[in-house]
Amino acid sequence: MAKSALRLVRGGKSQLYRIGNIICTLTEPSAIADDLDAVVLEEDTHLILTVDGRCNYIETHPVRMMTEIYRAKVHEPGSMIVNGKNWYAVTIDLDSDPLCRPVWVQQVYENIALQIKKNSISKLGIFLLGNVHGGLGAAECVELFIKAVQTWQKSQLQEVCLIVPEKSISKVKEKFREEFEKSP
Repeated sequence: MAKSALRLVRGGKSQLYRIGNIICTLTEPSAIADDLDAVVLEEDTHLILTVDGRCNYIETHPVRMMTEIYRAKVHEPGSMIVNGKNWYAVTIDLDSDPLCRPVWVQQVYENIALQIKKNSISKLGIFLLGNVHGGLGAAECVELFIKAVQTWQKSQLQEVCLIVPEKSISKVKEKFREEFEKSP
């Protein structure tokens, strides 16, 4: 049986929130908009979490390959790598326990603020940092996200698309409702 070209489009009430003068939408990874100026992906210190899973045969001796892996640069947790429209937020350290720390997520949000200004970003997609691979709770990650967006008010940023794993979407919606009910 052939795979259908159709995909489910989730309906219902819009998941739109306003944080100061910035519009924030919630979406799942399968529904990311194409018109984003940049997308922030959660990454680890060795930059392996976002690597394409397909194996390609490379005619390299295994010892040489292992030497290259051993010598590869390890990125600091809390740093960010910018590669065009793809920004890699290093919030995971697979060699530490816990794998992800809120302070690293905060540092990445500060780096994002600098890149927003530097690159004149008006529409940003960002995965829920710390929650995708890091194991931090959805509620804690939403609090960190909202605090960060509040500091981005003076930038040219107009819209943020928060990309939330399907497993966490209901908890994230609930936390957003709580935050916006208690705000004046």
